[in-house]
Amino acid sequence: MSEQEKEPRFFHLNKGKIEYQEYGGQLWYSYVEEVYSRAESGASGTRRYRARGIIPKEIIDQGQVAIKNFSKSQIEKKIRAEKTRDIRLDEYLRSLSYPVELDYEDILLKGTLTSFDGTVLIAELLEPYHAIYSLTFGFASAVSGHYIFNDDKPPNFSDYAIRRGEGMLIKVYQEEKHKVENKDVIDLIEKLNRDGRR
Repeated sequence: MSEQEKEPRFFHLNKGKIEYQEYGGQLWYSYVEEVYSRAESGASGTRRYRARGIIPKEIIDQGQVAIKNFSKSQIEKKIRAEKTRDIRLDEYLRSLSYPVELDYEDILLKGTLTSFDGTVLIAELLEPYHAIYSLTFGFASAVSGHYIFNDDKPPNFSDYAIRRGEGMLIKVYQEEKHKVENKDVIDLIEKLNRDGRR
């Protein structure tokens, strides 16, 4: 049994405030902090940071001020470590890029997959054309168990995201190829529509 499993699961009422509870004849401190964030895509989320632990008898013997100071210092240390870990993970995920090469209709497509915030998958076609296509992974994706990143340590693009990204590259290739093959007609339509507004 891990240390985490041995710890009691306290019901914490006052987020952002230290609470004290008894478990197994020992005095425990408990703290929960929620940080709301909005991703570049507009998706929002809440990260929950928790800290709890046993207050040693020698601290209890020093009185309430010592108990509060001990609890506060332990909480600050634990929460700071968790936030630092999350910042590093966010930076890692923002810089993560997955190169893709695939054959489609005897044409080699080259591109990359990226995701700035874990909610939008971006497929960038580099060759034979240059174009970008994006797909939002929202609530429905999560309910279906589809995520951009997997649970590996450190995370990488999930197999599902890679398959979807390859499909996105094919789609953007088809669109760009269509534009090139029909450039004269597309340009004429734009000119006619522009002239028709006058």
